[in-house]
Amino acid sequence: MRTTAPRLLAAGVMTAGVMTAGVMAAALGSDQPARAAAPAVGVPCRTTALAAALTSATDGETLQLAATCRYVLTTALPDITVNLTITGRGATLERSDAAGTPDFSLLTVTAGSLSVSHLTFRNGHGGGINGGNESPSVPIGDITVTGSTFTGNTGGAIADGGADDEGGDIGTLTVTGSRFTGNDYGIIVNGQNPALGGKATVASSTFTGNGGGIICNSYWCTVSVTDSAFTGNGTADGVGAISADGGNYSDSISVTGSTFTRNRSGSGGAIYLFEIDGAASLTVTGDTFTGNTATGGGGAIYDMGTVLATDNTFIGNTAGIGGAIDNDLGVFLTGGTFRGNRAGTGGAIYDNATVEANGTIFDRNRASSDGGAIYQTDAQLFSTAAELSLTHSQIRGNWAGQDGGGIASTFSGFLLNSDTVSLTDSQVLGNDAGGQGGGIYQEYSGPIPNQFLPAMSLTGSQVLDNFAAAGGGIYNTGGGTVSPAHSAVARNRPDNCAPAGAVPGCTG
Repeated sequence: MRTTAPRLLAAGVMTAGVMTAGVMAAALGSDQPARAAAPAVGVPCRTTALAAALTSATDGETLQLAATCRYVLTTALPDITVNLTITGRGATLERSDAAGTPDFSLLTVTAGSLSVSHLTFRNGHGGGINGGNESPSVPIGDITVTGSTFTGNTGGAIADGGADDEGGDIGTLTVTGSRFTGNDYGIIVNGQNPALGGKATVASSTFTGNGGGIICNSYWCTVSVTDSAFTGNGTADGVGAISADGGNYSDSISVTGSTFTRNRSGSGGAIYLFEIDGAASLTVTGDTFTGNTATGGGGAIYDMGTVLATDNTFIGNTAGIGGAIDNDLGVFLTGGTFRGNRAGTGGAIYDNATVEANGTIFDRNRASSDGGAIYQTDAQLFSTAAELSLTHSQIRGNWAGQDGGGIASTFSGFLLNSDTVSLTDSQVLGNDAGGQGGGIYQEYSGPIPNQFLPAMSLTGSQVLDNFAAAGGGIYNTGGGTVSPAHSAVARNRPDNCAPAGAVPGCTG
């Protein structure tokens, strides 16, 4: 007698000898879905269809736009309030140019998350993508942008965290392989929450001709940029390629393998870093800064934080002070080259805080006044001294119209601390000054006697073939000390050191 197996209705068990979908999925492995993903929702080439699709979108849905379609908008689209993916397929979202068209963002995310790919955003007023809401206590999810173009938008091509820093914060803004051209700002990073807000990651993207590239308008802003290009961004009295002005909060900027070309601003033509308490940080690694300008300080970088710079190249940047870098707190250089930068004072670097360089080359920089390569002056802060330290570095072929063809250190003693300059296993070669100190100029202009005199030490270093009207190698005036231990000061014109006796052991 044959018995029929019972039909068990529980999911994932045998029914009459037939394997259910659940059992099959388990047999194939837990990473195999039991059911196919829902197909993308196609959106016809009509703005009404797009608005309807956004209104009815469900959580996790994908909208697929009509290939190469221009969705010309005369009114704002519905807000995005769910987790949504939009596949652009080369389409364009464009706010109409017609007279009377109100200002609005092209896409606004007030809840959920948004992923966008291969879509052009044009002429948004209030942002191409605006992520955030009016409640600081209501965060939204991540915004991800891939292979997209933003052009002619105002209020930021992408403004995460809302139109100002009072809005709700987002998780992370991630931009990959995208282009930003002719926007007032490329990306504005907003947000108030240190755990959630103000985070952006940008990779393999270009920023060209924007009023500013990336702006940290946030508390605790964190931005990471890799393999990207910033060209011709900024204005003479505005911001340049990247700007972080966090007041007294802790912004953190990291840039790797990127280029900054012909950007401009009032200070920090390429990158501006400012925080009152100095807690901001900037890390630049393997980047190239070329032809950036600032009307004030720092043709490439203005620093009021901590800058860690490794293997970067600064070429042909210009500023009022600090052709490449204007430093008000701490710059730490490893490797890298400064070539052909120009400024009124400090052809490559203007320093009134701490600069440490290891294995760095300063080549053919120019200052119309003092410090062809580096100008050092009194520290900004009462509690600290200005410190310049060069190790295994070269200062060669630089020029100053007045004093210090290579290095000029001038100190007034006003803040009751002392400047220090130290060179270890370094060379000062073939620099030229129209005034005094072809290689190095040190001046103390404060009250004498004073316990806070500047001090310069040279250890295992060379000061050779420099030229000036006086003190071709080293000029030391005002009572500061110069200690050239185990160092060679020779072949300078018209003399090696001046005034006579100002540098112990230096003659000729």
